[in-house]
Amino acid sequence: MGRFYFKKGPFYKQIAGFCYRNNYLYQISELYPEEFRSREKDKYNYRYPRGESYYDVVVRLEPIMLELERANNVLIIGHQAVLRCILAYFLGKSTEELPFMEVPLHSVLKISAMADDYHMQTVQSNISF
Repeated sequence: MGRFYFKKGPFYKQIAGFCYRNNYLYQISELYPEEFRSREKDKYNYRYPRGESYYDVVVRLEPIMLELERANNVLIIGHQAVLRCILAYFLGKSTEELPFMEVPLHSVLKISAMADDYHMQTVQSNISF
């Protein structure tokens, strides 16, 4: 049996890309029009009040990404925003593409190292709520 370890990271704040204080995106546009416009202008750098931006997450993930490149068989469970940042790193996506990347729910995403890049495979689960 292989050895594994759990490394607790500082990723306790979720980027509120879809829901902020139980308000969905269309409600945010009505309740907080300035915030909504700022977010629409620059999704990568926009920071929610008392939250974080994609840029903030990327900066905090940088040392972990270097460890992940050297590791084998790593399981990461996280929020969509954090997973989006990790996928963008391995799949070579730009900062403009990152906030709009699809991260399917209830799925296992397998990233495999190829000759000079990475390949992603998605396995959808049959979980329903």
